[in-house]
Amino acid sequence: LSDKASVEYIVHTPQKYTVVANGGLVSVQKNKKIKTFHYSSTVPIPTKVMVVGIAELNQSLSGTINGTSVKSFTYPESETEANKDLNMAPSILDFFSEYIAPYAFEKLDNVQSTTRFGGMENAGCIFYDENALDGTGSAEDLIAHEIAHQWFGNSVTEKDWSQLWLSEGFATYLTNIYIEQTKGEQAFQEQLKKDRKRIVSFEKRYRHPIVDQSYKSLMDLLNPNSYQKGGWVLHMLRGEIGNDLFQEAMRAYYQKYQLSNADSKDFQNVVEQVSGTDLDWFFNQWLHIAGHPKLEIDANIENRKLQLHVNQKENIFSFPFKIEIHCTEGPSIKRTLNISQQSTHKDIITRYPIKFIVFDPDVELLFERIK
Repeated sequence: LSDKASVEYIVHTPQKYTVVANGGLVSVQKNKKIKTFHYSSTVPIPTKVMVVGIAELNQSLSGTINGTSVKSFTYPESETEANKDLNMAPSILDFFSEYIAPYAFEKLDNVQSTTRFGGMENAGCIFYDENALDGTGSAEDLIAHEIAHQWFGNSVTEKDWSQLWLSEGFATYLTNIYIEQTKGEQAFQEQLKKDRKRIVSFEKRYRHPIVDQSYKSLMDLLNPNSYQKGGWVLHMLRGEIGNDLFQEAMRAYYQKYQLSNADSKDFQNVVEQVSGTDLDWFFNQWLHIAGHPKLEIDANIENRKLQLHVNQKENIFSFPFKIEIHCTEGPSIKRTLNISQQSTHKDIITRYPIKFIVFDPDVELLFERIK
């Protein structure tokens, strides 16, 4: 997985076909029967995202971002619908270039393809499932996910497969950040809730930590632990150190390991250096311990008094647990319980009678309420 190399392709093909591949297009030579495509990637890329595609394809220029051409390659019979979706790629590329760092590869081709996956993040030459590009805009998150991989997965690559969250979790959460910035806080939180629900459901049938050394097949790692739970770890890290330091840490991590390889400890070291905080407890519990907080919550309301008891089942995690109290008058009240024990009790007195309470109102904690 950690192998990287420059790569060059020379492909001879019948006249009717178009060839796509990593790297810049050096030349296309034609004679009576064949065309010869020459691609060259001088940027070292992981061998797992080296690719050649040969098909009847129409191509168009979707845009140019900071000198990088963004092209779409589509099947002729679905060109209109596919281009409508792929034309979102330039603005997505621009967003991540601003949020993280300049784009590292020679160009960005987005290719409609017949693939077993929804998308494959081949470096500078992304493949998308032919049926996902239907012109409705439903592929926007998929396109964002695969483009985010160009930074995390393709440029900064995990050292071994057990560290897969460093690409899939990063791409998942960066897609969520893209949703937050383009569609608003509510859409962002709704996506986080969907991700959390999937994590909780998956844990019931596959109880392994994110950094998983005991998988039986590499395909076992293409699961919600690597994707959604990895993304949730980044979300909680952002809450722990603050939005500005989180973005600074993401940028610093990328700058240090671009076109190279890293593992979770490397990422942790960068975050600790940027934030000036010892986060060993955070990374240990969320990456190396299976499961998530499972909470029995008893909330007893008597007029203006709230008696709150939180009991952790199974593993003991440390985390801030926010509640929002709604009273008969006045604004809602937010309180934070810093939980690190199996059992935590808190009494809260309010000015006005309490109507109801909301747990984790801002969708900041990966947890499961079991009572």
